[in-house]
Amino acid sequence: MDLYRITIKERMPKFTLVMLALVVITLLFILHQPAYASTSWAGGIYVGPAQEGKAINIRDRQGNHRVYSLAPYVSISINGGSARLGDLYNGLEVSVTLKDGKAAIIRGMDAQSADIHPVAQLMEAKAIHGEIRNVNLSGEELTIFSEDEWQVYSFDQNTVIVKERISVPPERIYVGDTVRAHVEGGGYLSRVEIYGNSNNIRDVFKGKIAGINPVRSQLILKDVASYFYGSWYPEAPIMLLDIDPKAPIYAGHTFLGWEGLERAPLGQEIYVAAANGYAGLKGVKLLYKEGPARFNNNYIHELDLAAGYIALKEGAGGGSYGPGTIILRNGKLVEGEGLDEDSHVFLETNTKNDF
Repeated sequence: MDLYRITIKERMPKFTLVMLALVVITLLFILHQPAYASTSWAGGIYVGPAQEGKAINIRDRQGNHRVYSLAPYVSISINGGSARLGDLYNGLEVSVTLKDGKAAIIRGMDAQSADIHPVAQLMEAKAIHGEIRNVNLSGEELTIFSEDEWQVYSFDQNTVIVKERISVPPERIYVGDTVRAHVEGGGYLSRVEIYGNSNNIRDVFKGKIAGINPVRSQLILKDVASYFYGSWYPEAPIMLLDIDPKAPIYAGHTFLGWEGLERAPLGQEIYVAAANGYAGLKGVKLLYKEGPARFNNNYIHELDLAAGYIALKEGAGGGSYGPGTIILRNGKLVEGEGLDEDSHVFLETNTKNDF
């Protein structure tokens, strides 16, 4: 069933899906691919610091001097060992990974280690974007799905792993994470940048609350349906769903949090945006369903970003959106600035009053 749905989704027109509650938009689905920084490589002989320590001076193989500004977070190593900028010395052969034109990774190597880890091999590195499909901590291997194929890569204690601009251990890499990885010769990962998986929405569920376990951050739903392009399809009569403890929980524009969820009456209908977590699906944003649902789709006729208001053409409906709105672009949880007046949207409303 999952493969069937994935195939159909890829062939569907790239429309925007919008769902509303109380004349309040609850979900917006917008198709878009995340943008990644451009990556290139340079190599040569380290000459010294430049621009008062904010850049480095490299002499390339043609004898030209190249000055590269340092990125805000720089990984530096010499002969595979961690180092600081002050440890680099004039005459050291280096390989530099440039991110948006700035030096993000500097690998130095003295002549004695050239036969072990030559700069020529380091400069064969490439950057890939993909999704983590398997994490083997004991074997120090990551399986990454990128460009329609699976590939197993190796890492070790020298691999730089970054999440939200902070260095983290390999244990913080989870299945479903979107990553940008630097791959060197032999499939070795020198750097892994984690973009997280809480914004990679696998499904949107609708169901009735049958139980809550705040200690384990779990929600029991009954009569569960999953959303797919304007329709709800039966998913399960009962579902136990892990909820991210930090997941925002709303009723319309009102933030509830776990305390508000614990006071919810049994049978309360709720929308749950679920992402791939380390141990399976987990809810990352929740919204009460309020009032009967109504569906339509059309192009946006009026869009007021400041007021958070949308109206569709031909009187097809509209409403306001706010912090409780779940907005997806290409299956990723995003904010509401991605709408434009030419978007064709699917619209489902939960309304207590007609528009």
